[in-house]
Amino acid sequence: KRKYGVIYATQSPLDVKKEILDLCNSKLFFQVQGDASNLLKEYLNKEERERLKQLPTGHAYITSMRKHEPVEIKFPYID
Repeated sequence: KRKYGVIYATQSPLDVKKEILDLCNSKLFFQVQGDASNLLKEYLNKEERERLKQLPTGHAYITSMRKHEPVEIKFPYID
């Protein structure tokens, strides 16, 4: 089995090539601005992409190999 994982993080989906996204088993999508959400058409439907533009702090959509349907999650606030 594999023992290692890699985390790739960026503030803009424009920075990530599609080939890199396709290799990721799990994806977290936080709030994006403007047309950047259109780059995520393959992963989120239109309603989810519109919601992505207005997600509150600490909220994200997650997709994974086991759960292809995106799920909105909320991370706990840590002081």
